Amino acid sequence: MTDAICFYFQERPRSFALRAGDYALVFLYSDDEELVPRCIVEFCPWQDVKEDKFRQLTPPPIYGCLGLINSGEDVFLCLITGCSKTAVIRKGETANKIFAVEFYCINNSKWDNSILGGYDVDQINLEANIEIETEQLCSSLQRLLTDGTFYFSADCDLTTKLQSREDLDDLIKN
Repeated sequence: MTDAICFYFQERPRSFALRAGDYALVFLYSDDEELVPRCIVEFCPWQDVKEDKFRQLTPPPIYGCLGLINSGEDVFLCLITGCSKTAVIRKGETANKIFAVEFYCINNSKWDNSILGGYDVDQINLEANIEIETEQLCSSLQRLLTDGTFYFSADCDLTTKLQSREDLDDLIKN
C-alpha cells in the first residue's frame, strides 16, 4: 500500500479533502442553480488547502476513492475503507480485494448522523421517498462493491494490465 490517506471535513462551505503525502483531492459542492447536482474536485498541493478550516475525521482507514455518485439532489463520495492484499502483479504492484466502502454526502448534512456515524438505517426519515431511495442506493452499492468481486490497485492500472494480457493470449493462440 502507498501513503496513508487522511480524511478532512469543512463545514462552510461544505467540503471534504483526501490527503496523501503532500497532495490533496478537495471535493466541494457546486450550487450553481443547475438541475443536476455538481461537485468541483480539485487536485492540489496540501499547502494550498486552508488547513485551519478543515478538521480531520477519524473514520475507518481509507485506502482509496471510488468516485462520486448522484442520488436525487445529493452527491456522495464513495471511499474504500476495507481491503485485503490479493496478489502481487510485479514487485511494487499489488491488487487488493475491496471488502468495505463508506459513503459521505458532499452537499447535505442530513446524512451525517447516518453515514458519517456509521450506516444506521433507523436514523433515516423513512417517510420521504427520496431518502428511502438514497438509503437503498447506498446500501445496494455497498453490498455490490463489497461482495468480493471488486478489486483495485494503488500501484498500477489493473484494467490496462488485464486487457494487455488478454491481447497477448489472443496473439499466442493465433
